[in-house]
Amino acid sequence: MIICDLKACTGCCCCLNVCPSDAIYMVEDEMGKTVSQIDESRCISCMLCVMKCPVNRSVSFYRPHACYALWTKDHVDRESCASGGVATGFSRWVIQQEGVVFGAIFDAKQRLCHEMVDEENKLEALKRSKYVQSFIGTSYRRVKEQLVMGKYVLFVGTPCQIDGLHGYLGREHETLVTVDLICHGTPPAAYLREYVHYTAAQRNNTADHVTFRGGKDDYFLTLWNRHDVIYRKEANLDSYFTAFLYGLIFRDNCYHCQYAKPDRVSDITIGDFWGLDRTTLSNSYDGKISLALINTKRGQEFFARVNHLFTWETRSVEEAIDGNPQLQKPAVKDRDRERFEKAYKIGGFVKAIHSTTIPRRIKIAKIRRIATSPIRIARKVHRRIKLKMDSKHQ
Repeated sequence: MIICDLKACTGCCCCLNVCPSDAIYMVEDEMGKTVSQIDESRCISCMLCVMKCPVNRSVSFYRPHACYALWTKDHVDRESCASGGVATGFSRWVIQQEGVVFGAIFDAKQRLCHEMVDEENKLEALKRSKYVQSFIGTSYRRVKEQLVMGKYVLFVGTPCQIDGLHGYLGREHETLVTVDLICHGTPPAAYLREYVHYTAAQRNNTADHVTFRGGKDDYFLTLWNRHDVIYRKEANLDSYFTAFLYGLIFRDNCYHCQYAKPDRVSDITIGDFWGLDRTTLSNSYDGKISLALINTKRGQEFFARVNHLFTWETRSVEEAIDGNPQLQKPAVKDRDRERFEKAYKIGGFVKAIHSTTIPRRIKIAKIRRIATSPIRIARKVHRRIKLKMDSKHQ
């Protein structure tokens, strides 16, 4: 039995969670992405996996009716978060109400998984953008368990993960608030796993932590061994980060994503407020600013409870949509995608990246960086002044 077209599969794990006989498990296909497999010996042919799958069923979308630019009042979170700290602020409030939060966390083996957090001192692991797909596992089942217990639940994830949760639950829950991230596309976890291992091994080391954004390491791919940095490069000088930014390494479904549009599937949509006209802000601020789109009545009620944690102001929904391509259309497939796919199937991620034009693009970025460095610019200015002075004395 086939649950859905594997090229359209988002890896949301709805099928795994909904299966009453635990006959479904996830595997990595030839392109490294997680897809479902069925143990036919355990399958009872109930067809729940097919019916609940977001690829097969009708999806409920909501048009955003309010938009806010905001940043947290907590100065520690402002420094350490990738954007304005909105997800952390939401999460902290829910935990203070004795609720629980589900979000993406790197485990001890550097696998990004959705986990439940119920203590404020564990929120640090949820912070910062993580440019790789997180594994849902049986998180949807745990969400339901918490809801049945009467707990307030905040679930933060990509739109396809939110929709997977909706498919699994099958109905609305008053104590559940869903927050989707404006997603540019999700690379399979296999890519980052191989790249981190290779990059650390090149330095005769191992990495136990990876960051992409937040604090001093904003838009740097940084590998850590405990508290020591073993590798650190700017986004446009690192192979993995560059491939991500160019849209080369996403799952197949990301290039045809049904969620990449103004209408949303969650209560609240968050992300960086790209395209924000800062000159018109009532509260002048030069730091990182988050965007929050309010999509449902529950989302508006939730925001009313937590907005005291932020400096915020109302903006137009159109401003948010105009400034963010992923609120308009899916990611554009990079011109090297076919070459990458062929090479990956033969030699894995590192060899596949080197078979594309990514190394050349990084080389060009390096040249441009040198050409625009402060020292080089200062030298140019000095030479021009000297030439002018010399010409006056002639």
